[in-house]
Amino acid sequence: MHSFIVQKYVEKRKAEVETKKEGHSYITPRTLLAIIRLSQGLARLRFNDEVQQMDVDEALRLIEVSRSQINDEDSQEKVTYNMRNDTSSTVFHILRELCKGQEDKTIKIADLLNRIKRKNLTEEDMYQSLQEYSNLQVILIDKNNTEVTLI
Repeated sequence: MHSFIVQKYVEKRKAEVETKKEGHSYITPRTLLAIIRLSQGLARLRFNDEVQQMDVDEALRLIEVSRSQINDEDSQEKVTYNMRNDTSSTVFHILRELCKGQEDKTIKIADLLNRIKRKNLTEEDMYQSLQEYSNLQVILIDKNNTEVTLI
């Protein structure tokens, strides 16, 4: 995994050299250390002792979003670009929106499914996402698989 991290760091360094503004350097050896530490922290959040590629990818995304905030002139474009647009994130976003109106942050899975289908996602997409967030202990699904609670 360490060679993957170093490879990504080198790629970012090369890309920065090609588009570097005079006097600005954002990709430094400390960036490499940050990638490693963020990846380790993300792995620990999953109660895992080993860093996986998804941890590194998320660490890189977080660093890129953070770095984009530094550039005033184009930060809005980069933040929008770097927002996660995968299926799980879409499902979680819909779940959060539905839970906003609920005092106990619990909604019916059937209601979630209706909203998911409006976004052209499938029931399978929803259940895979719910399983992922349940494994991360971000949500709780009741024993009957009829309600989900945002923690």
